Amino acid sequence: MPPARRQARTNQPAHTQCTDPRCVSMRQSYGQMCAARGIAQRRVDRLEAELGLRNARVGTGTGAIPANLRRVQGTGDQNSISEDVFTMRERLRGIRALLRESKASTDAATTLIVEALEARFDTLSNQLATASDADFTAIWEAVQETKKLLETKKKETQPMTCGICMDELDEANFMCGKNCYHSFCMTCISTTGMNQLKPSHAVENNRYWEFTGTRVTDRLNLDGSNVVEPTFRLRPEFSDDGYTAKSFPANTWVPCPMCRDPHYADQAYFEVCKRAIDTLDANDEAANQQTPPTDVIQEMRDEEQLLLIQVPNDSTKVMFVEAKIPGVPADPRFPHGPMLGGHLRTAGFQWARDPEVTGGASAWWRNRRFDDVLESPNFRGGQLEKTVPRQKVIEEATGEVDEDGNQLFRRRKVSGGHGSWKFLYPRPAPVENEAGPSATDVVATGPGEE
Repeated sequence: MPPARRQARTNQPAHTQCTDPRCVSMRQSYGQMCAARGIAQRRVDRLEAELGLRNARVGTGTGAIPANLRRVQGTGDQNSISEDVFTMRERLRGIRALLRESKASTDAATTLIVEALEARFDTLSNQLATASDADFTAIWEAVQETKKLLETKKKETQPMTCGICMDELDEANFMCGKNCYHSFCMTCISTTGMNQLKPSHAVENNRYWEFTGTRVTDRLNLDGSNVVEPTFRLRPEFSDDGYTAKSFPANTWVPCPMCRDPHYADQAYFEVCKRAIDTLDANDEAANQQTPPTDVIQEMRDEEQLLLIQVPNDSTKVMFVEAKIPGVPADPRFPHGPMLGGHLRTAGFQWARDPEVTGGASAWWRNRRFDDVLESPNFRGGQLEKTVPRQKVIEEATGEVDEDGNQLFRRRKVSGGHGSWKFLYPRPAPVENEAGPSATDVVATGPGEE
């Protein structure tokens, strides 16, 4: 590293990032590389799940995921949970693709293939009865190969069903295991988890099951009397009908009903699957493509949702400020909050922890460059304002003690910071029509409007 660059980095505070153009360019390239790798990995996860389940269906695989992808520990970590939703979404998309294929596989072409294989199998079986010793082995191998192909094709043409209730899988209510591709209804898995916690004797304080009485069974005791066993039903907050669970029990692992893997699902993993299945279609476009951060920032500038403004009273610094119309929700097409902050950080900006750096309020800033194109602080009639700092609650000693001699405290709200910069466009002006002014008739004078 050159001495001047090393000295520049040494003089910077520990929490700031280097603003050298070479470092900024390297961070941008690294961020885009990570985004591309993430997209590629999610596509691999989708294909891997589809192939894994396909092999399990036709009998050429066990249905277990590769050993290097097994996930058992860390399900309680919220950070890993949020990341696993993307992976789970791709796995469920792969399985859903196979599910749709199985439902549409009863077309004429598939039927002809099955009929042709059946005819070939019958012909070879008849030849086997009259075959000579020299031809017997070849015909026998052909019979076995045709039989295997026929069984595989029949399995592929059968609709995918839940191994618990034996009904066809619903695209909006299915899940796969944490360490295998075997798919079941989400309600069946949650009900299986509840049944694992069902008491074997009469209890009144079970968290999930409510004791309803006893019933006489056909089984006999050693003295010849009928066995009497307790009966239960799920409590109303966990079931609508008393038997089908609508949530997963806590602190419980459900083993896979097919391969008996002990870690098929727990409550954290079940919630991940639920969030993934709920957003399976909404994130199709976002999962397959991702715009580079610099392009997102430029697009927001083109739409006048993000403004590059000179820091007040400091012509050597510039800052990015989000712009909006008061009372109008933010544009959902663009990132906001921490996600936008990540894009700005990749573009070489840093968050002003000390508000004095950016003129009395926090903002994303960097040193001004000769090619920066800035917006005016009065752009389109708007104005730069400070947000109201969030309040936080603190406890302070009152100087008094209770009967036991313990110090008494009282809570008080104080300002939690210095606020941040925001840019507000003028409010829409009312329009008068022939019937007079109306509260619903307005002219937008905000971003994108001349």
